[in-house]
Amino acid sequence: MQCQAKTGKCECAKGWMDANDDPNDGCELRIRENKCPFGACENHGAELGDTCSGWNNLVCQASGCCDCQNGYNDAGYCLDTPSADTVSDP
Repeated sequence: MQCQAKTGKCECAKGWMDANDDPNDGCELRIRENKCPFGACENHGAELGDTCSGWNNLVCQASGCCDCQNGYNDAGYCLDTPSADTVSDP
């Protein structure tokens, strides 16, 4: 984990992910961000359609990568709920 002196925010170093969303135990999952920004399904022990490492908004896709099913926020992180432009009307 690396911390930004200016902002005081800590984040995982490139190639690492806090897969269990617990900053107290650091960045425990090694990922290849250039291939799968949120890790491969295999990294998370997930199969197609499964959630990745228990994140309800991160799902194993046909590409073999875990990706955000509800879209992204301005910082590039997964949204917890779908944004208005990703929700389709019935």
